[in-house]
Amino acid sequence: MLYVADWGNGCLRRIETTGQVSLLAGNPRTLGYLDGPAATSVFSRSAGIAVLPSGALLYVADSNNRRIRQLTWQ
Repeated sequence: MLYVADWGNGCLRRIETTGQVSLLAGNPRTLGYLDGPAATSVFSRSAGIAVLPSGALLYVADSNNRRIRQLTWQ
């Protein structure tokens, strides 16, 4: 599995080993700042991702908002 910061669309995507791409968090083509559940969160130019080895947490560099954001799977 691969996680991708879709900088131009302000969202995070997950690519499965089968090649299937899905929206993980954010709202494509809506840039801004909104915390909350992955489905309703908003990012502005997500520039990088780091995942804990356990997979329990994902950190996102939200560059235009000058924030490191944390995503959990709850």
